[in-house]
Amino acid sequence: MPPPVFPSWRYARAPRATEDAVTVETDENRAARQLAAFFERHATVLMLTGAGMSTASGIPDYRDRDGVRRGNAPVQGPDFRRHEAVRKRYWARSMVGYPSLARAEPNPGHRAIAALQAQGRLAGLVTQNVDGLHQRAGSADVVELHGSIHAVVCLDCGARFPRPLVQRLLEQANPGRANP
Repeated sequence: MPPPVFPSWRYARAPRATEDAVTVETDENRAARQLAAFFERHATVLMLTGAGMSTASGIPDYRDRDGVRRGNAPVQGPDFRRHEAVRKRYWARSMVGYPSLARAEPNPGHRAIAALQAQGRLAGLVTQNVDGLHQRAGSADVVELHGSIHAVVCLDCGARFPRPLVQRLLEQANPGRANP
């Protein structure tokens, strides 16, 4: 099978050899070559993505470069179900953060994965992200391990609501508290 085509990826090229030119090997170039070689060896792969996938789209992850958690810890499901104070904290933070997340656009990585899927190179696409950017980039049949921020499900009756509707209700109930 031919190697995959990455239409939206740009590979840095070394300058022509002259007496003044210096070739610099970057981590990104090395990683791109390793990834291309991997795809040459394997006809299809299962793609698993996480928080780092969407940072180039302006969505922060929960860890710094050394893997240490930063900011507030995410709310855990059992705590959300048991404690009203936890639910209030979750919805307050979510109301403020959702507008910027909803405005995020897929980045070249999302588009490259969609291109690989369109070429038949993916056996599956699984993400830990809740942002929906894979789908907006054109990927189909995405398994969202943690659900989607763009839909809200009632834990009592299972009714589903579009998040933009819930966002409007939150903003109406809390005037002046949401980010523009």
